[in-house]
Amino acid sequence: MKIFGVRNVSPLVVDAILDMDTNISNVDSTYKILRIISGKIHVFSSVGEEIADSGDCIVINPFETHSLLPITAEVECSIAYANASLMQRLAVPELEDDSYPYFILPVFSKKKIETADRNDDEIIPCDRKLDINRKLRDIIKLAKMSNGLRFRSTLIPAAVPDPIRKACQFIIDSPNCKVDLSAVPGLVGLSRYHFIRMFSRSVGLSPRTYMRCIRLSRARSQVALGLPLASIATDIGFSDQAHMTREFSIIYGYTPGQLSRKIFRANKRGDI
Repeated sequence: MKIFGVRNVSPLVVDAILDMDTNISNVDSTYKILRIISGKIHVFSSVGEEIADSGDCIVINPFETHSLLPITAEVECSIAYANASLMQRLAVPELEDDSYPYFILPVFSKKKIETADRNDDEIIPCDRKLDINRKLRDIIKLAKMSNGLRFRSTLIPAAVPDPIRKACQFIIDSPNCKVDLSAVPGLVGLSRYHFIRMFSRSVGLSPRTYMRCIRLSRARSQVALGLPLASIATDIGFSDQAHMTREFSIIYGYTPGQLSRKIFRANKRGDI
């Protein structure tokens, strides 16, 4: 993936090009909302498998394993990373108690969006010029109109067995998301063999890869805040900045330094 612009940092919004090498299974600690500007992409997630085309919107829930496989040589898109507390606020007044919005449809087609535009003058989710929070609120409203929105009390996917749910929560709650994985099976009452087998089957990633993805998601959020890269690497639990950069590049296709420079230039131009 190549990023060519940043237009917001809270939530972070990047403009990017996905190429044929972008087929990496991933999991994120935030909601991930992609608007396809041009090209076509195959979306795989725990809530379904669909094809997204130009003008479509893709929504991935937090901690939901997913894979985005470009069908065309390149896919131009805008990607918003919205944290759970923001999406909670934007879901009001539908939100009840301490629940989180959960999207059961991974793709909202251009046709559905255009139909919603005709039925509700307030919904314009694909206009680049709109405030990003307005766009996210419109996506929530569109999901509700499409019967594609639910609310739940946990961010971890409901289909995950209880022992694996506890393991995921243990990893997520760790301050730097770096835990001794050899100790986790005993904490959830499983042998090491059955733990790794059950985790990989139900989550779609190995425990180590899951932990790495969550850690990098947190690192990306701190880069967006403008924190020094060396400090982020230390705080998140990497051995050094070079280690974080290598891992970041594998998962995202660009380095934290590239993201930091894009944010700096956008701030300087007044785009953020």
